[in-house]
Amino acid sequence: MQAHLNRAGAPYGVRFAPRDRLSNSHLALEGGEFAREIGLFPDWHENAFAAYFRDGRDIGDLPTLLEIGKKTGLPSETLRDALAARRYARQVDGALQDGRRLGIRAVPAFLFPELEARIIGAQPLDVFRRLLTGHPGRTVH
Repeated sequence: MQAHLNRAGAPYGVRFAPRDRLSNSHLALEGGEFAREIGLFPDWHENAFAAYFRDGRDIGDLPTLLEIGKKTGLPSETLRDALAARRYARQVDGALQDGRRLGIRAVPAFLFPELEARIIGAQPLDVFRRLLTGHPGRTVH
């Protein structure tokens, strides 16, 4: 899997860090909701993505998330309190349940209701082109 990711990222200058275990990203998703509320979600997303994929950091680890928050410009103490209190847990759980109801089992996921189609998982640009140029009603995994 590591080799596949690095081959896919190579044309874009993206190198994925070696990983011996996966992070539980729930707390990072909660941090994302905090950042969204403040208007800094795009920066949070970019920094969390880089920390996990490029740097090989554990985004389930509170100190790591606080570092990401600081880099993003989030108020550290308020972020720590929100994550400790699990202020956004219900919101994240609700979004995950909505995804399951829609049949989403992987990310990214792109839904095209007007075409009765979806694209699940990272797919080449050509998959999107084929779908959008006349192949509706398909699920691509």
